[in-house]
Amino acid sequence: MKIVGLYNWHDGGYAVLDDGVLTEHIEFERYTRLKESPGDSLKYFRDIYLRKNNLNLEDIDVFVSPSPIKNLEQSQKESYNTFDTIRKDQIHFYSHHLCHASHAFSLKESLVFTIDSAGLEIDGRAVSTCGYYGSDNKIEKIFDISNSKFSLGSLWGRCTRFIFKMSTGYPRGHQAGSVMAMAALGNPDKFYKDFFKMATEDFPYVTHTPPGYVRGEYVPPEDDVHHPYLNKYRLLGEHPEDGEQNLFDMAA
Repeated sequence: MKIVGLYNWHDGGYAVLDDGVLTEHIEFERYTRLKESPGDSLKYFRDIYLRKNNLNLEDIDVFVSPSPIKNLEQSQKESYNTFDTIRKDQIHFYSHHLCHASHAFSLKESLVFTIDSAGLEIDGRAVSTCGYYGSDNKIEKIFDISNSKFSLGSLWGRCTRFIFKMSTGYPRGHQAGSVMAMAALGNPDKFYKDFFKMATEDFPYVTHTPPGYVRGEYVPPEDDVHHPYLNKYRLLGEHPEDGEQNLFDMAA
């Protein structure tokens, strides 16, 4: 049985399972050389996999994709004709977090936690965190948390962009990992209370989108808008004497 996964939004691409074995996986950025590229996964699949293997779409048994369905129709700047070629009812759609959890689950029995910025459930709800119980080949969701209540990914992303002045997406990629590396050089106690407050009572202020915020293209830090809540921490990082260490401490 051949199962093909399609996904058009950030970090998109396609994957092929042949009798349960992953035989091919590509992401658009390998071809565009732009990090977190969106693209037309069906077109890539046809042009690369089907062509080199001398196969047709009729040779594929099952198509799957993470929600939402819209990911195969339109991205921020492009439209796709996926459903002109494959009927919508021929593609099985699954929860964003369930896809993450399924990828992580490899034991006979385990608990699986997924922590993200946000991902859509089949019912359209946006959630940031989920817990699952996995046993044999089944995964059952135990709980989820709405991304409007708490999202570690959103908090981390806002801080990466507005405090550390780093990229958080296409076309240069998400540099949250660079912030993580800086944590090894910092004092985790110095700003602990500040960031705990950001993650709890002040979370709505941190995730506020300031006027002029640009998404989907690179904005040099010196040209980016300032975040009304996080700007004071940005200024601490720019302090002529203690700025670098402040950044390390905030990362920790």
